[in-house]
Amino acid sequence: MQMQRQATVLHLSEAITAASISAADITAFQAACHDPALTHIDLSGVTQADSVCVCLLISALRARQNGTPLQAVHLPDSVRALIHLYEIDHWMLPA
Repeated sequence: MQMQRQATVLHLSEAITAASISAADITAFQAACHDPALTHIDLSGVTQADSVCVCLLISALRARQNGTPLQAVHLPDSVRALIHLYEIDHWMLPA
């Protein structure tokens, strides 16, 4: 997983899977998401994603639930499918 911050958007790219993500990736992601100036997580550059990606998004959104809103955008189809399967679309996906 690669991360690049541009203003209020955190851009994620490459694979975000159980096989590809490291503990350092998770720590860096969580630290970035705790910045109240961050408003969006952009997944348009993600090439492969599994339930680990969904877990990261859930942790980011939950950490910010009582603070500045954080929105995940440009979700890959595989992530949308998992969100639907887990029946959390009402919470994770914009209306």
